[in-house]
Formats: sequence, structure tokens, C-alpha cells
Amino acid sequence: MTAPAQRSSTACDACRKRKVKCNGQHHCQQCLHHGLQCTYSHVPNTSRAAAKRGRVLSEFRNTEIQSSPKALLLASPCGGQNVLQELEGLLPTDLDSICTLYACNVYPTHPIVEPFKLRACVTSMSDDRSAAAFVYAVSATCSHLAPSTGEDSQFRTHRIETLINKSIISLGSLTRQTSISVKTILTRVFLANSLVAVGDPRTAFLYLRQAASMLETYRLPSKITTELCDARLVRLYWLIFIHERYQCIAEYRTALLQPLPHAGPDGALADMAEHIGFSRIVSLFRLLDDIFIQYWLGEGGIAPPITSVWVQHKNEEFRQDEAEAATMLSSLDIAQQVDLHVTRHWLLVLVWRIAMANRLLGEDSSEHCLSLRYPLHVSARLLLLLQDIPSQAIEIHGVSIVQKLFELADTVADITMHASSSAPSEAELHHLRQLWDILSSYTQLDATRREIIDDKFRRIFAYDGAST
Repeated sequence: MTAPAQRSSTACDACRKRKVKCNGQHHCQQCLHHGLQCTYSHVPNTSRAAAKRGRVLSEFRNTEIQSSPKALLLASPCGGQNVLQELEGLLPTDLDSICTLYACNVYPTHPIVEPFKLRACVTSMSDDRSAAAFVYAVSATCSHLAPSTGEDSQFRTHRIETLINKSIISLGSLTRQTSISVKTILTRVFLANSLVAVGDPRTAFLYLRQAASMLETYRLPSKITTELCDARLVRLYWLIFIHERYQCIAEYRTALLQPLPHAGPDGALADMAEHIGFSRIVSLFRLLDDIFIQYWLGEGGIAPPITSVWVQHKNEEFRQDEAEAATMLSSLDIAQQVDLHVTRHWLLVLVWRIAMANRLLGEDSSEHCLSLRYPLHVSARLLLLLQDIPSQAIEIHGVSIVQKLFELADTVADITMHASSSAPSEAELHHLRQLWDILSSYTQLDATRREIIDDKFRRIFAYDGAST
């Protein structure tokens, strides 16, 4: 015969008012389940001293949690009417500004959940955990993309981490009863974006994989059919496809998602004028095919031997994509143009690096894709395209764009210091200085990369007698 469960002699305020059984814990089971604030104001005389000690410990733990940048906040996100006030206390600006930032800077590159639906989620987040998770994840993303106000970077990271943790707690663990929707999948994509921003690409990839697995539950049309499904699902698939391909390059991981055959620039995206920029990015990332990924990962036993013909053909594909995109540039805003320009030139350098690793480079003209100095030509050309574009149009893309610029600059610095047979020209030094100045101005560049690039460029300019 089992012993009866021990009953707490102290009930929290919410359980006392509702006249339900309370386990007397710091965050009791009833309050955790219903998303209520758990407080104890009634203490029996027999346990007053013990309760006082517990209350002191509880207050100390709460203070420690709120002051620790790495702490996982345990308070339930669905805490009644105070949830909006709590959220605004975590934001660098007010909620209206976050919604505007989402509409202007996030939605164009993530055209899945419309801005008016975000506002609806804000209204319902006190009672809807999935809505709360989405709002917290969006707020974390927008906090990272918001223009720098000169605040301490550690405090900024702490705020983003807190919003990430709030979103994760709101999502809860995966169970058989977990609801899967476009909103909950996109929440995981935003969590992945924000986790990369705070320097946790490993956990970011976990949430990205989770989003891809959840998307499979919708059973998009198979590769052999031309049937169209919900355009939002198609766009969501392409969004996760883009993020996964980027992670494959940045973190040397394999790709699982395959491109859909029926929804490229001429499919479910092209009939939506406001999503032309997203359509062009899809076209660009489709060029990162499985052969490209295998070459990048060094999987020589899987892919056929790499040749100079493949390198030249891949470069021509990027040039053709650029020519097609040029006819649409007038329809794109500046931020979308920046995304296309930086991503395309970053990919050209990746192809060059694959060629270099396979000893396919020669002493051709610096403008030739198999030339040793080709990245210098690529970076100079990119800077020419970006010269009249304000830095804010680059910063709003967050870590990914800055990391692409870092990879390009790092490659150019290595060529200048070690691989080039001749000293850089005055024009090359000028654009190297521009590239260094641009990277130095971005707060999203982490301390390790900043130290690497500063060290290399100081050595370049010190060697050539230029001012540092």
C-alpha cells in the first residue's frame, strides 16, 4: 500500500483563492500549468520562521536570475495583464517601434506572417502561449537588428538572451499534443536567427532543424508534381532552405532540404510584387546546389572531381543571376539590394576558395575567376556597389551580412599578406582601407573576428607604410 502524497500546509495566493490543492513550492504546479504569478502572502503561524527563510531565499534567487546575463528566466510568460508591461521593460524601444521594425526590416526577408498578425499576437500573448513565444522571438530578432544606441554590448546581448529564453519557455517541450502551425515554425526560425546573433550557432542549428522537421508535417507537394499549395508554406520552405544552406557554409554542416521544382522566382513568389527581393534571394541560394555543398565540405568521395570548368560555369551562373536581378533592382528597396550584392559577391569568393583548395588557380588577369588576386577584384567591385548605400541598410540584416563581409575581407587580407607575388596597388590599398573601415563600424562583428581582422589589416598597412 502506497503512502498518501504529502500535502503542503501552505497554499499560494492563487490556489487559495481558487480553492484548489497547492504543492507549496516556489513556483507551484497549478500556477506553472495555468501561467499564473505564484505568490505567498498568507503564512500560518506554525511555519512563519521557515517561510521567512524560504521567502528570503526566493527573493535572492529572483535577484540573481534577473542580474545574470546567462540565466534562464523561469517566470511564466503568460502572467495576465502585466505581461505586456514586462515585455516593454525588456525592449530597447516601445512595442510600436518593434512592430514597425518588423514590418520594414524583417518581414521583407521573412514574408510569412504579416505585420498585422504580429500585432494580433501582441494583443493575445497574455492568454496564448504560442502567440507569446512568437512575440518574444520577433522581439529578440528586432532587438538585434535595431540601430545601435551606444549601449553596452554585453547588456544588449543579455536582453536578447532574456527574450530568447522567454520564447523558449513559452513554446514548452515537444509532446504528442504540441500544436504545429506556420507561426510556431517561424518562431523557431527567429530563435535560430537570434541564437546566432548571441554567438550560439550550435543551438541555432538545432532549432532550424526542428523547424524543417515540423514543416515536413504539412507534406508539401512532392518533387514530381506541379501542384501548388498554400503560398505561405512555399515561402516558409524556401526561407528555411536559405537558412539551412547558409548554415552549411558557415558551420560546415550537411543540407537536408532540397529545392522545390515548382516555386522559384516564376512560381508562387512572383505573383506578389512586394516579395520580389525574397524571390531573388531564393534564386541566388538555389545555385548552392548539392555539388557546391559537397565541394565546400571536402566530400571528394561523393562528388565528381572538381575541375576549372565547374568553377568557371558556377561563376557564369552567378553573373547570369546578377543580370536577371538588375532588371528588377528598381523594384527593390536599398536593404534588399544590399542583401543581394553582398551575398552574391560572398558566394563568388567561396567558389574561388574551393578552386584554391583544389590547386586550380593561375596567374591570369585579376578579373578572371581562377586568378590568384580575384578576391581583390570582387571586393573592390562590391565596395563600388555599396559606396552610396548608408551603413544602416547593411546593419539591419544583422550578423549574417557582417559575417559575409568578414569572410571576404579576411580572404583579401590573406592574399595581400601571403599569396600575392606583387605589392598591392594604390587603388587596392584604398579599397582595403574602405573594407576595414566598414567592418570596424559594425557592432554586430564579434570580438574574436574583430581582433583577427584588425591584426591583419594593421600588418598590411604597417608593411606598406600607410597610416593606421
